[in-house]
Amino acid sequence: SCDDGPFGTDDEVQQHGGGAVVQRYTTRGRRLWSRRVLQGHLIGTKATSDLEGHAWIGGTFAGPLRVGGSCWFQRVSGMDGVALKLGADGRVLWAVRLGGRPSAEIGSVAVDAFGNLIVAGAFRGTMDFGGGRLAAHDTRGSRFVSKLSGSGTLLWFQEWTDQRVPLQIVAERSGDLIVLGLQLEGRPPFVPREWFLARLSARDGAVAWSKPLAAATDLVFLGGDLAVDDGDGVAVLSRRNPASEPGAECAVSVTRYSAIDGS
Repeated sequence: SCDDGPFGTDDEVQQHGGGAVVQRYTTRGRRLWSRRVLQGHLIGTKATSDLEGHAWIGGTFAGPLRVGGSCWFQRVSGMDGVALKLGADGRVLWAVRLGGRPSAEIGSVAVDAFGNLIVAGAFRGTMDFGGGRLAAHDTRGSRFVSKLSGSGTLLWFQEWTDQRVPLQIVAERSGDLIVLGLQLEGRPPFVPREWFLARLSARDGAVAWSKPLAAATDLVFLGGDLAVDDGDGVAVLSRRNPASEPGAECAVSVTRYSAIDGS
């Protein structure tokens, strides 16, 4: 367990670069508990939860990282990723370092109805989920989508080498995944070309369909802008980029697509 010891004093937390705190509230806004679960040089974190009250976190760190009260992760080089699962009381149930050589970043997390964690991000060189290294086929770096079991074991890993960037992921009730992303083009530094929506198989992460939505310069997508419903629909929240049409109203719109075929 990573919760065998205390986190230390506030001075020690500050010395190691701050941390991440998870809090749980009732539906009426009363706080039930507050726990600092990560302490160290964090670049960014993403979080989600399930119906059983578990919290799932993915993050990127660039230095020593303390998880829970007693586990320490050391970065291999550059930046590394971390994924962890919290119990309903906020205690760390497990944590795994998602290491890259020379670097790895976590960009999005989701949890499906079967208690599996979906992690998406980018890496260069090789990626290690604890069971061996997976080499990138593109020397400039690749994006990936992966699935971990409820105990943190890697179930599958899909490398994207066509400069598509998975930005947000949600899971359908079947376990299939809906991805909102950005297609890049050119050479580094890449230029955004268009937004896309895609469906991935729950079995192995293979792309079932992919649909272009709009030119990257036309729309701006908002945080938390992707959701699925019980009627096999996908709702995407967006607003028009003011720079694409000067003088036009900057209205927010919701568009619903079929999760079956993207129509």
